[in-house]
Amino acid sequence: LADQGDVLHPNDLDILCGSGKSVSNHPGNKRFRAIVAKHYDTYASTTTKKEKMKVTQDVMEAIYSSGSSQEQETPRFLKKDPIFEKFYIAKNRVGRDKVSHCLREIKIQRVRCA
Repeated sequence: LADQGDVLHPNDLDILCGSGKSVSNHPGNKRFRAIVAKHYDTYASTTTKKEKMKVTQDVMEAIYSSGSSQEQETPRFLKKDPIFEKFYIAKNRVGRDKVSHCLREIKIQRVRCA
C-alpha cells in the first residue's frame, strides 16, 4: 500500500483518512472540516454532478493553498497502512472522495437538525 512514501509523523496540516477520535481530533482534520464547511452553501445550491465536482475541486484547491507559507508545508491526505502501522501519502482521488463525503455529511446533519 505504501507506494507514495511513508510519513513518520503527520504534521498539524495533514488530513488523516480513517475514523475514530484520534483522526477526528487531529488539527489537520479540524481545519479540513472548517474549510469544507465554508464551501457547503455553494455545494448545496448545485444541481448537477458537474457542478458538485467543481465545488469539490474548489475545496481541494483551498485546502492545498492553505498551507504554512513560512515553513513551505502543504497539507497532505494520509492513510494508515493496517499491516505496517505507518502513514503514507494517499492518492488525489482519496482526498477528493473525502471532500465529497464530508460535503454530503454536512447536508445530512443539517437535514436532521431542521
